[in-house]
Amino acid sequence: MAFSKFIHENARRLLYYAALMFATMLLSYLIFAIIPILSRPQSNLNYTTEIMQITIFLLFVFGCLSASIMFRELRNRRTRIAYICFPTTKFEKYIIEWFVYVLLFPFIFLLLSELSVKLLVAILHFSVESTKSIENISVTKKLIEFAKGENSVFLFFLTVQSCFMIGSTYWRKFPFIKTFLCIVGISIALFFYALQAKNQDILIAYNYVYVIFTLIAWALSYIIFRRKATLI
Repeated sequence: MAFSKFIHENARRLLYYAALMFATMLLSYLIFAIIPILSRPQSNLNYTTEIMQITIFLLFVFGCLSASIMFRELRNRRTRIAYICFPTTKFEKYIIEWFVYVLLFPFIFLLLSELSVKLLVAILHFSVESTKSIENISVTKKLIEFAKGENSVFLFFLTVQSCFMIGSTYWRKFPFIKTFLCIVGISIALFFYALQAKNQDILIAYNYVYVIFTLIAWALSYIIFRRKATLI
């Protein structure tokens, strides 16, 4: 009941957000990957690397934006009162938003990524020799393989996204910008340090740190949410 009401009331916003992601993916793949690849068909460009670098960058951008628009009803007095008075528990409200913007988001993102690449290849089929290599790329498969590697990109993504969840519950105005300014220095430093680490045990330890930090951040965002959803 609560979930269906949430989807009904936010369907237009979610569709706009999905459309924005899809359009951005199409434009990004076209400008930074597909066109350079097709313009140099005889070169030794790594098709997978070109596509995946863009995909991971967009994953972080839209994942953090997704977390930043959570609980947006609490930032306006009129929508805040209606949101608080809705007959369901605070925990249910939190879980619904978490499910849509955190748990469901990666699957929607991967689906749109796959569709973007396939659509561009279908449109640009005039260069048969070049598009064959692009056509065989599975964004989902490659991203999963990359996430399983020693770089722990997906765990790092969840950690960064959880910080934006905290920012979304704590700040009423410009949560994305404020959170970004707070964590960009630390996140970049940790990311590059993890990439350069040569000891697998250190990398595994960082994996545990990412998981623990993410769980703590989710719990902290819930605590802040409970407090914000009580005070009127």
